[in-house]
Amino acid sequence: MKKAIATLGIKYPVAIDNEYRIWRAFENEYWPAHYCIDAKGMIRHHHFGEGDYDESERVIQKLLVDAGDSMCRRTSLP
Repeated sequence: MKKAIATLGIKYPVAIDNEYRIWRAFENEYWPAHYCIDAKGMIRHHHFGEGDYDESERVIQKLLVDAGDSMCRRTSLP
């Protein structure tokens, strides 16, 4: 994982949950489950199952802007 993260240039935290600790902490019952957490650690959006990718992308970009990411494409936000 470390090599892939470095190769892809990923700068944000990546959670590896092989023992399902995060899964259980969220009392998750769905796969896939997307939880969007803001810079203050609050869950601001969640989506269970496939689909709704445009909405997830919009939420992620908004959270990045809210957190001060000036590189985020503001034009794609409502």
